[in-house]
Amino acid sequence: ALLGIDARDVWFVGDRLDTDVAGAHLAGMTTVWYAPPSDSDAGQADLVVSGWPALLEWFL
Repeated sequence: ALLGIDARDVWFVGDRLDTDVAGAHLAGMTTVWYAPPSDSDAGQADLVVSGWPALLEWFL
């Protein structure tokens, strides 16, 4: 609210579902879970990436 942008327009990248993704989800942010390729449980994450190049593809 202080920056004048909607929380949904903020992308929060975290590597822990229980704290990073869950907390950002509760705050209304778009969540990105930085996860190992072998883990398939995305929990509440809006997007799951296993490397920085995969994340950058969403912005290019």
